[in-house]
Parts: sequence; C-alpha cells; structure tokens
Amino acid sequence: MFALMPSYLPLISAYERFLAEHPGGTLEEFGRHLLEERPLQNQFEDESTDQRHDDALQLYFDANTAEQGYRPGNSEASYLIWRLAKFLKSYTRPLLSKHGLSGQDDFAVLAHVDYLGEGTKKEVAHANLLDVSTGVDLVRRLVRAGHLSERHNPADRRERLISLTPKGKKLLAEIYRGFTSIPDLLVDLDQGERKTIVALLGKLDAAHTAAR
Repeated sequence: MFALMPSYLPLISAYERFLAEHPGGTLEEFGRHLLEERPLQNQFEDESTDQRHDDALQLYFDANTAEQGYRPGNSEASYLIWRLAKFLKSYTRPLLSKHGLSGQDDFAVLAHVDYLGEGTKKEVAHANLLDVSTGVDLVRRLVRAGHLSERHNPADRRERLISLTPKGKKLLAEIYRGFTSIPDLLVDLDQGERKTIVALLGKLDAAHTAAR
C-alpha cells in the first residue's frame, strides 16, 4: 500500500486541518473521519478516488496497529495476501471446474503427487496444509475419479502410497496449459520485482511451515 502512495504531503495536510478542527483528536479518530465522513474533495484534488480510499485504509490499519500493539505492516500484509488469494481463487475456479475439480485443493494434491512421484496420504495432506481426515477424503474422491491410484506401502502395510494415473497426468497437463489463459497474478511487475516477491513469500512460507 505504501508503494501506491506517491506522497504523504496531502495526507499530512489533511491531518493538520483535522487537528485544527478537532484539538486533541487521535489518529484513530482521524482514520475514522476519513473513512466515514470522507470530506476529501478539497484535500486530495490531485489524487484519484481509489488513491483516496487507499490513504484512508492505510490510516485505518495504522490506527489499529498502534492501538493493538501489532508489529508494523502485519495488518496491511495480511489484508493484501488475503485479497490476492481471493483473486487467484476467482481466476482459477472456472478452469478447475471445467476439468471436474472442486477447487484449488484438488489441483494442489494432484500437482504435489506429480512432484513426489509417489507418496502417502498423510504426506500429501500435510504438504498442502490439510488436516489428515480432509486430505484422505479428498484423495479418495480423486481415486474414484480415476486421477489417482493407490497401493500398499511395502515398508508399512498400514499405509497406502498414491500416484497419478495416466488420466490424472493428462488432466494435470491440460490444467497447466489452461493457466496460460488466466490473468497473471503478478501483472506488470518487472523481473527483479518478481524475484523479490517470490523470495519474500518463500521466506514467509518457510517460517510458517517450520512453526507448524
């Protein structure tokens, strides 16, 4: 959100006017003032409506971050990651549905099994952040659909190993080809920015994975 705001000066000016009208007003009250009252016509004449909304939202996060003692950036990052996940889900839903999959978890399991070659249901569920019972039910459904096959694990007869069937491999290849027609989640980021965001997201993923 910071990257979207070319200058803090209009916002600072608006805050000064707010304090002049409301001596002793808090940052939270200013954020609420922008969000609810939005007397911004003369404050941000050189900014778009979307930009004004971003400024107000930034103040809202700043106020709650300070009040609740959150670490800086946590609220904003969580909000933006949540929105990106929603965008990705909306972009991929038609493609996955077209190929008979119920959602992103179905695809993730098929792709992970393809990556492993063969693995246990528990391994696949854990790797895709699914609880074991949910993962087992999902695998059973994909087995019934003919996309996965299973066999007893020679090293532990209590476990079953799962792998992609030829039908599953064909389906996965069709989905990967279909991904070329959906919007690019990283839109117009240049190569350096793409490497940076992938590295940062990878670092976060590793930290949260290690904490599970």
